[in-house]
Amino acid sequence: MYHRKLNILIVTQNDTLETFLKQAPAVEQFSYEFFCHAHVHGVDLKNYGIILLDDDAFTPLDEIFAAKDDQAVVVGCFSADTFSALAENYPCFDQIWIKPFVKDKVLSSFTGILKGIKAHEDAILTQKYLDTMIDSLPDLIWFKDAKGAHLKVNNSFCRAVNKSKDQIQGRGHYYIWDIEPDEYAKGEYVCLESEKIVLEKKQTCRFDETVKCGNELRRFKTYKSPIFDIDGSVIGTVGFAHDVTDLQNLLIELNILIESLPFAVMITDKDRTITSVNQKFIDHFMIDRDQVVGKSVDALLDETQTFTHSKKWAIERKKNDLLLVSDKTVLKLREENLLDIFGALAGYLHIFMDTTLAYQLLEEKNKLEKAIEEIKQLSGLLPICASCKKIRDDKGYWKQIETYISAHSEAEFSHGMCPDCSEKIYGNETWYKKKKKNRPPE
Repeated sequence: MYHRKLNILIVTQNDTLETFLKQAPAVEQFSYEFFCHAHVHGVDLKNYGIILLDDDAFTPLDEIFAAKDDQAVVVGCFSADTFSALAENYPCFDQIWIKPFVKDKVLSSFTGILKGIKAHEDAILTQKYLDTMIDSLPDLIWFKDAKGAHLKVNNSFCRAVNKSKDQIQGRGHYYIWDIEPDEYAKGEYVCLESEKIVLEKKQTCRFDETVKCGNELRRFKTYKSPIFDIDGSVIGTVGFAHDVTDLQNLLIELNILIESLPFAVMITDKDRTITSVNQKFIDHFMIDRDQVVGKSVDALLDETQTFTHSKKWAIERKKNDLLLVSDKTVLKLREENLLDIFGALAGYLHIFMDTTLAYQLLEEKNKLEKAIEEIKQLSGLLPICASCKKIRDDKGYWKQIETYISAHSEAEFSHGMCPDCSEKIYGNETWYKKKKKNRPPE
């Protein structure tokens, strides 16, 4: 992604060193150019990333180090005759090369310097990647050591606490959030405790945390993860906090709205996990809010899917309608999709409308229509046998008259005998004549 050109200054009166160095292998993303001078007078040392000083071309070192770039690597080249000068100036050099030069050692040392510069550049670029990423996010991000001191934060964090990064770096929770330990202990704050949990569990954890921002309290949903050293030990934590205060205020307004509705309401996410219900729902289904929120809709039903789990409500499916029927109440379920700002499905709104009266009227209507149909079947011309008096039904079968009428009406029969038939059948019987004689006159 980046490319660096290194200017390399060789201060010497011998071209051997330059000859060796030009044979060094290239380092990825770096190119370099050599400049040889017998002395440094008149040379702008700030233009060079590597400066090699041969002992035969030394000028006062304090002048060289004052004039060079702060990041420049300085190599001192000494022979046995100049070791006394090395002893005096050893701390000033990044590397020491011993003369006479050995090609392989020179190339190895030079390659090591180039790789070190590249590692430093890569680290700076990685740091810029990290800073750019976290500073572009609207959520709060921070890095802490194991003792709770803040090592790095993003701009959003600074805005939240009204402090600069320099003011925050190395400081603890109480100073940064302008809160006293006693106030923290009395409030609903869990920031420090949640840090301990992450350090102990050694895994990412999610928390709902209340923090004091200026003169107001804010609600954050935080994700905190441990940071591991190369040996696997936990050396700190990284945190990510999303301010959900406005969202929770919106949820409060939503709850006020659904609580004001005259019918039971249930809200679920797109996976049909229940996220909210109103008091009407609780009253109808006689179930605690904690028993349904966070559960699947299927948890409300029994294993047959024809009753609620409490068995109080029977489930009836009629064409496109789903009804919940109890002893005294009938609820009709209406389901609406909830869409996000992109039009994607986010959840469902379930409305349970009380249709008891309409259901009862429909039942009565059905009964009336059935009665009318039976009356129609008993009216008009009935094909009846002139001899046995059986009636022929619409399927062509002959049935006893009482069987036919019972099947097409609510009439019931009790058998007796009329006087004419009694006279005809029993008129010659002694017991009948005696009974008839004792019967009072009409």
